[in-house]
Amino acid sequence: MQLLEEIEDVIKKHPLTPSEITEEINYKRSRKHSVLDIIDTVKRNQETLQEINGKIVSISEHKWKELIRAHWYLLSTLQAIYKSHELHFLIAALFYYKRIVDMHKEDCTHNNTANPGNYNWNSSSSRPLSAWLDSIQAARHQKEYDLNLFNDFYSLLSKCPPERSDDIINMMQKVDTLLFSKNEFSTAFEYILETRTPSTQKNYITGTSPQVSELMAKLLNPKTGVVYDPVCGIGSLLGHVSRISDSHHHIKGSEIQISNAQIALMNLEMHGITSYEITLENCLDEIHDGNYYNYIIGDLPLNGYASHRSPWKEKGFIPLLEFVISKLSEQGKAVLTVSDSFLVSQGKEQNYREHLLQNDLIESIISLPAGSLKPYTNGKSSILILNKTKPSFLINRIKFITAENLAPASQIPILDISNILEQYQEKSTDSLNSQIVSIDEAASQKSLSASYYTEEFKEAGKLLKGGKARKLGELVEIISGTTTRDIQALSEDIPLIKIESLEKDILDMRLSSEKSNSYIARTKQSEKSLIKEESLLIARIGDNLKPTIFKPSKATPEVVTHNGVLTLRPFPKSSLDIEYLYYQLYSPLIQKQVEQRRIGTVMPFISKRLLSEIIIPMMPLDSQREFIATQKSNLISAEKERVTQRLRAIGFEEENLQKENELISTLVHELRPKLVKINSLSNKLIRIIEKHKISSLAQYDEEELGLDDDLMGLLEKPENFNIGTVSQKIAINSKELNDTLSLVKEIMTLNLKPSEFIKTKLLSFLSEHLRDKTIERPHKYKIEVKGHEIEAKIHQASILQVIDQLVANAEHHAFPSPSSKDRITFNVKEDKERKIAIIEYSNNGKPFTLTKSDYIQFFTKSKSSNGSGIGGNYIYRIIRAHDGDIEIDENKVKGFSMKIEIPIKDER
Repeated sequence: MQLLEEIEDVIKKHPLTPSEITEEINYKRSRKHSVLDIIDTVKRNQETLQEINGKIVSISEHKWKELIRAHWYLLSTLQAIYKSHELHFLIAALFYYKRIVDMHKEDCTHNNTANPGNYNWNSSSSRPLSAWLDSIQAARHQKEYDLNLFNDFYSLLSKCPPERSDDIINMMQKVDTLLFSKNEFSTAFEYILETRTPSTQKNYITGTSPQVSELMAKLLNPKTGVVYDPVCGIGSLLGHVSRISDSHHHIKGSEIQISNAQIALMNLEMHGITSYEITLENCLDEIHDGNYYNYIIGDLPLNGYASHRSPWKEKGFIPLLEFVISKLSEQGKAVLTVSDSFLVSQGKEQNYREHLLQNDLIESIISLPAGSLKPYTNGKSSILILNKTKPSFLINRIKFITAENLAPASQIPILDISNILEQYQEKSTDSLNSQIVSIDEAASQKSLSASYYTEEFKEAGKLLKGGKARKLGELVEIISGTTTRDIQALSEDIPLIKIESLEKDILDMRLSSEKSNSYIARTKQSEKSLIKEESLLIARIGDNLKPTIFKPSKATPEVVTHNGVLTLRPFPKSSLDIEYLYYQLYSPLIQKQVEQRRIGTVMPFISKRLLSEIIIPMMPLDSQREFIATQKSNLISAEKERVTQRLRAIGFEEENLQKENELISTLVHELRPKLVKINSLSNKLIRIIEKHKISSLAQYDEEELGLDDDLMGLLEKPENFNIGTVSQKIAINSKELNDTLSLVKEIMTLNLKPSEFIKTKLLSFLSEHLRDKTIERPHKYKIEVKGHEIEAKIHQASILQVIDQLVANAEHHAFPSPSSKDRITFNVKEDKERKIAIIEYSNNGKPFTLTKSDYIQFFTKSKSSNGSGIGGNYIYRIIRAHDGDIEIDENKVKGFSMKIEIPIKDER
């Protein structure tokens, strides 16, 4: 049996997560499949299988297609009427009440009882929405406490125009929720809660990452009693607990925000939980209510809570942890998320960790890969397990587990949940990613991060103890960058080095003079970050150090570093070759240590203190230089291989382009002849109409379009084109489609011959073209061309097409309301070290909402665009034909910026 068939067979009864499917399939097999095998199979068969909030479902069935279609229809129909938080609450409530009405109707049918207020979807009632609201009231009459859910739902629905509410009823009519089992509909409801439109993605609070929820629920593994989440949000964790548990528990959640509490209430009911309670409260206010719980689970908020009733007045993890411990029964267990910064920070956090160790409350700490809680946070987090009745083999000891990322190239890490659970239950002292550490040793390390107890850390520790390594803080002075204001940055005094100024590639060792294009005034503050000696600069923020050597020169004798950059300046007596340190920062031993020490919730970063503790293998200066000579090629090769593996995991660009070529070529081949024929027929139709002089015939007579005086101004007259106009529109539209596909064909067959490339002075070339170019609004926006005169061999005609396409895009998309402040800028530069010419294009118009990957794809365009969505792909293909690349600034809040890089090829 093929793996696809096995997966479909396993999920017939109810949706399962990839790890659960793996367990089911491997149960009676000798040849085992991995979680990645399951995920890859799902990705390759998305026409039948889909991952919905961490669970795999078969969408080949009609019921799934109708539900997903209805959900997206409601999103697109109503998003112009409601704010983002209102929209998603309303849609969740619509499906929630539809399920309740359907189940109530089924109960009435089975019990042969009357169903007052039952709404017949096919009713010809003039008020279908009112009838449906009556049926909701009838279905919910036993629900006394619903956190004012129905009233808020009704209030929102009342804002909807009548014609839109009719659309809602008609669409919801097509979804029969009774076709879904309890497990299926709870999965579908989670999908509805979590799925966002691009325009509202960043503005809505979401639940805990599905795979982390699954792991936490299985680590808690409740048997009997009450399960409590003091910060339940939309109920994600409690829903997972109910799904994986065989026992019937009372589920309780506290939530501080009314909208989240209402969604949590709906979520738990859709999971079929019979005994649950959601309370609108700050859990810290209930610290003295006398309630105790067998099990507590929680994805603790990054900023924490504060309460006048809590002895801890400051926000953070400590008040919540203290509350959880005070609420655990004598046999109680808690599974919680905390940021890694809490596990390693000094001060009050360190004091509180010592308090937890002294009371032997910590059973286990599981370090999650960075980004496991995406999209909610990019930071590094861990799962903290507290237990008042720890297993005997962990008395006065703690188990540290490092969860591996099965797919390092994936945007969101993939956890091997089965393996983590096995390590958690294993009694042996040590394994590759699991160590049992005494409380005394943990106290001496002054850190509860699992990274301090890994095999890599132990190996580095052995080198340190053997005198073959030093801590980085003993070898270099670590200097912080300066914080600046925009006003200061305008003063062209000292070059200011920002993170984007640092080099990405291991081959680009030294700071490029082209990269230091920002300046800062010389002040007392900036003097503290002034660098005059040869030093190594690194990025303290993000997941890439981008090590870059600064060597003073006549052109750049000194620089100031931005706050995001740290300077490593070797101590005079450290006997450290800076190139040796450069290549060491690319070595797996050092990179692993850096990765394990990154902290931060919103964006991962490394602090000066944690960086200073990195252990660097050391040897005499002569040996360091030998190392550079012998190991440099190995390190470069290893780094290139890591990049290659990442590209392989994401998917080969060439393979994707080939598949795209085949698809688009087929599309062009099939459609163009038909469009030519339609255009030809429409022109014949025009000639027939003109011959018989019937072009004035229209769909409606004037008397049919007459409106009652009472309706004037409320209704618009319907379109009433005459037959001549309609035929003309058909001809015009079919020609436009044909022209679009002609452009697609031109793109697909793009073949720039080497003989057509001409050595060109780029600044003069662009200046002359743009000076003479005819534009639609010549007096409304300005085009500026500046920079240096750089020569490069280019295919002039195609590069002009790129420039024209960029200007046209700005005209039609960036500047919808003409203003004299609108500006388009082309800036020509050179990167001498990389031997590339750079054309920087920017405009100050509407913000650009696409990523580079979206921009270069066929037919992908922003929602506000009326274009074809192929211009970006055309630009990209032309630049790639020059062996160049494009880079888009995806973080701009206004306008659009793109770099076009073209190699400066040596003459042969």
